[in-house]
Amino acid sequence: MVKLDFQDFYENVISTPSVMDRLETTGVLSYEAAKDLNIVGPGARASGIDRDVRRDHPYAAYRSLSFKVPVLRQGDVNARFQVKSEEILESISIIEQALSDMPEGELRINVPMPEPGRTAMSLVESPRGELVHWIVSGDGKPFRHKIRDASFHNWRAMEVAVLGNIVPDFPLVNKSFSLSYSGNDL
Repeated sequence: MVKLDFQDFYENVISTPSVMDRLETTGVLSYEAAKDLNIVGPGARASGIDRDVRRDHPYAAYRSLSFKVPVLRQGDVNARFQVKSEEILESISIIEQALSDMPEGELRINVPMPEPGRTAMSLVESPRGELVHWIVSGDGKPFRHKIRDASFHNWRAMEVAVLGNIVPDFPLVNKSFSLSYSGNDL
């Protein structure tokens, strides 16, 4: 039901000329700029950067799930909208696969606290893109924990993409990157 509702919404959006006029060729971020700025996530994939942590460095159940990583090259607000829309449909498919293949047993296990001074890092694909957690264990609790949100990389891309656009397009360009103020400051 959700999948059908979303597909109907998507079809309505892309068949509305006034909406498409605002999205197409607005806030273009070229492949070269995306690569030079090292942006991540849907914004990067909308500019032709074919990178996704779930596929390139699979973790948890992603090793056994089948999914496509949408990549476009236009680099505009419309391409970011299309990539995110395709990712929503892929996410629904991933959820369906995970539920149908879920093994019996405990859903949660206790992991022992590592000895103090141990370091660990995790890399996951968040809705904004690559999310990194780096942690140093302390005595029964974390000693240091650093989080790097995708927004840390992607803010500079928005600054480049707004150049040459009219002022009313700024909110479209800004929101098409799905940036987080607090994620940038982590």
